[in-house]
Amino acid sequence: MHYVQAKGILSAGNGMNLYRGCTHGCIYCDSRSRCYRMDHAFEDIEVKENALTLLEDALRRKRSACMLGTGAMTDPYILLESELGYVRGALSLALRYGFGFTLQTKSDRVLRDIDLLQAINERTKCVVQMTLTTYDEALCRKLEPNVCTSAERFTALKKLCEAAPKFGNDDDYADLLARDASHIFCKEVVQYPCMRGGFYIPELHSVSTHVYFGELTGATPDGRPAATPFSDGASPVGTVPPPRSVR
Repeated sequence: MHYVQAKGILSAGNGMNLYRGCTHGCIYCDSRSRCYRMDHAFEDIEVKENALTLLEDALRRKRSACMLGTGAMTDPYILLESELGYVRGALSLALRYGFGFTLQTKSDRVLRDIDLLQAINERTKCVVQMTLTTYDEALCRKLEPNVCTSAERFTALKKLCEAAPKFGNDDDYADLLARDASHIFCKEVVQYPCMRGGFYIPELHSVSTHVYFGELTGATPDGRPAATPFSDGASPVGTVPPPRSVR
């Protein structure tokens, strides 16, 4: 590890690398390429000592909020982040100044900052992207030897999903998002003519509607008995024989 004084922190697309270099050891990593003009060993992490000062100054001067991003070249949650906390500092600044944030990582260390991720998402928008290279744990340890495995990442993604607001749970934030998404969907669908004349009519149904409608419907020509679900789950997969709509 070594420190440098950076001249700037945000790219033209509002991306940033708080660190340069990585210790994950992924054998397929292209960030070692000479095209990035890194003049030090890739595992010798370059820490932009003044990164958070530069970031705060940049956010203060921006005329409008936008999405900030990190992780395109260097995983933000390398082992060193546990000690230095630059990513957490950047998330705190994004929250303070009303900016959204997107993270790309292979590490479950992202769970440390789940409180800030939630707070940013409630105010603007927060996106976490996680690489899942292979389901084979042994192969994963060979491909990416110094970071958590795919199974551990999947567990981390599950925890992130569980922490996200859910529609239908008396959460006004999530309910309003669902309402807005429904409006966008309906407004788009009604613009298109259907094959039988007229225009398509958008409808929104629960994923369990097949049970309710099936209970109210008599036997059908495909051999389905009366008062039974139209399909198994939200799709016809597994239904024998397949429902009439698929035939």
